[in-house]
Amino acid sequence: IFPAGTGNSLAREVGIPCDWTQAAQLLCSLESCLGLDAMRMGEKYYFLRIGAGLDAEAIQETSREQKRFLGRWAYFKSFLSKLFRRRRLWAVQVFVANGGSMALVPFRIGPGIRLHDGILNVCAYDALNWWDYLTVGWKLFRRDYHNQPLLKFWPVRYSVRIEANPSVPVQGDGEPRTHTPVLVEVVPEAVQVISPRGTHS
Repeated sequence: IFPAGTGNSLAREVGIPCDWTQAAQLLCSLESCLGLDAMRMGEKYYFLRIGAGLDAEAIQETSREQKRFLGRWAYFKSFLSKLFRRRRLWAVQVFVANGGSMALVPFRIGPGIRLHDGILNVCAYDALNWWDYLTVGWKLFRRDYHNQPLLKFWPVRYSVRIEANPSVPVQGDGEPRTHTPVLVEVVPEAVQVISPRGTHS
C-alpha cells in the first residue's frame, strides 16, 4: 500500500508513513505481511469503511479539484457545508467499519476496530441539534466511546444490511457508490499487504 490518496487512512492503519520517501524505503526493506479483511458491497470490495448518511452526502459533493487543492480538509469543508444548509438539525450517521482511522487525525470512528479480526464494526451516531454534533465530534476526538447515548457500536461477525426511509447516499472508502438499502459482508483475510505490523512470510 503506497500513500498516494487524499487522507491515506489505510496506509496509516497498517503502519506505512505518509511521506513518499519514507514509505518507499520502508516497503523495500520489509518482509512481513498482514492479512487484511475486506468488506463486500455488491460486486466491489472495500477496506476501511462504508458510510450511509451525512458523510456520504458530503463526499458526493466534494469535487476532485477540491480534493487536489485542500487534501483531507476538502471532506471537512463539504461536511460543514451540508450542516449549514440543513433546515432541520437532525441526522443519523451509520458506518460499517473495518478500519477506524479518519482523515483528520486523531479522530477514530469507534473502539476496537481492526483490519484483520474477521469482524465488521457497526458505528451509529445520533444528532438532534448543534450541541449533539459538537458532543459527537468531541467524543470521537477524545476517543471517549463508553456510556455515550449518542454513540452506539456493535461488532458483527458475518454481514450487515443498512436501510433508510427515504433512501440515503452510501460511500465506500471515501468515494460515492450507491444508495440504501445495501448489504455489506465481511471477507476475512482477503488480501496480504506488506506491513511492519505483520508477520514474516
